Amino acid sequence: MTITRTGVLRVALLTLALVGCEGRDKATPITTGASSGGSSTSVTIGGTLSGLASGESVVLELNGADPQTVTADGKFSFSAIALGASYDVTVATAPAGQTCTVTGGNGTATSASAAAIVVSCLDQTYTVGGSVSGLTTSGLVLANGTDRLTVAANASTFTMPASVAYSSRYALTVQTQPASATCAVVNGSNTMGAKPVTNIAVTCAPATYTVGGTISGLGNVHGLVLTNGSDTLSVSPNATTFTMPRRVVSGSNYNFVVQAHPPLQLCSVTSGAGPVAGADVTSVMITCAPGTESVLYSFGADASGSFGASVDASGPHYQHLLLASDGNLYGLTKYGGANNYGAMFKITPAGAETVLYSFAGGSDGVYPYGSLVQGADGNFYGLTINGGANSDGTVFKITPAGVETVLYSFAGGSGDGAYPFGSLVQGTDGNFYGMNSEGGTNNGGTVFKITPAGVEAVLYSFAGGSDGIVPYGSLTQGTDGNFYGMTVTGGTQNNGGTVFKITPAGAETVLWAFGNGTDGNTPYGSLTQGTDGNFYGMTVEGGTNNNGTVFKITPAGVETVLYSFAGGSGDGANPFGSLVQGSDGNFYGMTYEAGANDRGVIFQITPSGTETPVWSLGAGSDGKHPFNDLTFGPDGTLYGLTYQGGANGVGAVIQFN
Repeated sequence: MTITRTGVLRVALLTLALVGCEGRDKATPITTGASSGGSSTSVTIGGTLSGLASGESVVLELNGADPQTVTADGKFSFSAIALGASYDVTVATAPAGQTCTVTGGNGTATSASAAAIVVSCLDQTYTVGGSVSGLTTSGLVLANGTDRLTVAANASTFTMPASVAYSSRYALTVQTQPASATCAVVNGSNTMGAKPVTNIAVTCAPATYTVGGTISGLGNVHGLVLTNGSDTLSVSPNATTFTMPRRVVSGSNYNFVVQAHPPLQLCSVTSGAGPVAGADVTSVMITCAPGTESVLYSFGADASGSFGASVDASGPHYQHLLLASDGNLYGLTKYGGANNYGAMFKITPAGAETVLYSFAGGSDGVYPYGSLVQGADGNFYGLTINGGANSDGTVFKITPAGVETVLYSFAGGSGDGAYPFGSLVQGTDGNFYGMNSEGGTNNGGTVFKITPAGVEAVLYSFAGGSDGIVPYGSLTQGTDGNFYGMTVTGGTQNNGGTVFKITPAGAETVLWAFGNGTDGNTPYGSLTQGTDGNFYGMTVEGGTNNNGTVFKITPAGVETVLYSFAGGSGDGANPFGSLVQGSDGNFYGMTYEAGANDRGVIFQITPSGTETPVWSLGAGSDGKHPFNDLTFGPDGTLYGLTYQGGANGVGAVIQFN
């Protein structure tokens, strides 16, 4: 701030006639100085000052000289000047942020000049303003205390109507938001300095709103996962309301999907799609209820024979569905297809089925018992138990478009395996590993390795006796890099089968022999390594009720029977397949028999052994008698195959929501 001086004093001295001291009027308010030539009369120029803040000072001057620093309100005075002389009092320096005004500060010195000058100091005021961005609509009102400003649409700058005094606080806020937009203030508050404020930024963006609603039926154990486009929310157990993390711009559409259902429950969405219309959405309803099973597809739609001698597939046997990288499900059936030698099919999660390849017999494979595995190259690989150049089974590759290539024909005998009843697994080295139920040195089956190009090598021949014999199912590569599997018979306990470990180089170790007392026996499925590092599996027979078991075995070979199936209408019996672990940590599987319809059940079992039958198969045209495993879909739906049942009696794809 620039302080303007009021003028420069021109000093004129008047010489007064000296009078005798004895004739002086002592009541006159002037000071008198004496000299040898007589006497002269002078007067002190001064006055009062007001408005000075604590700790501040004002510098005043008389006739451009004689500076006086005043540090507090009250009286001030200069040196005396002669009566009749001209005087001019000015402000040489005012405090920062203040304006000091002199009243009666100039004239001719008289006896009344001693206290006639008034200096008043007032705080300076400055404007408050800044920039505006993104404002495309009207209705924005800014406030600074009681000061208000309505900002026009598309404005780029603003200045509040009322100025603010130096050293006072200002705090700019949005009093009223514009329609369909939200404005925020940056640098909106501070203490006023000694210049106008121009750095406040008001930034506006389209208004956003929350999207959510209510939840009913969700239990107190498991939550669920909701999505709205790319926005994802994990909902806690027992929740009754939800709000998605991201806010949504007015005019945008929302579309809710249950990405992951709670185990054993199906959660449906009501009022889950629509536009956001200038207000928070609270009308979405999520309703959870116990899960239900349904037939997604019945094989043999145009079947003419008991096993679907038609172009459609039929009779899935010891297989599970593969959830491929394209989001569709792929599988094999033992029978059906154009030649009734089995087929490869694709089925969408919506139930649209396509037969991609029909096995031809002869030098081609015949009767695939196992499942597909998708290789790192995107193609599908599998096994047939018969066919090929030697009628001992094959290893094949099929592209996603359905083009099949026989990679290897098993030769049987002592030098090779034969009749593979399981599936392949691709190892961490990129090669595929599998088992044959027969062949090898002792005709007890083999473990083999085959490259993606079809170069096969026998890694191990089962010996029988204390060793296992007749391996079924598939190998599982553990986190330690070794492979784990089971044989149907052999071992030291009444030929009840074994659990074995084999290194990628072919060194085999029997970890456990089934068949001792209430232990399980005759395992037909495969092992599943749980998140705890242990392996979990099932036996078809054995256990307390001789209806089969669920067991756990450590990588070191310590086995525990977790559950013995009870059979009857309230439980399952005789599981031929394998377990699958869900995101909730529990395991899920199917039994071939028992349940309310005596045609098998879907069950859940915890890692500690608490089993719950969740669905009895076989009612009406439902699937029945599964030899197979379950597969989890990306939304938590369980998919499976049944050997029989469905609308045509030759098997079905089932789903449990």
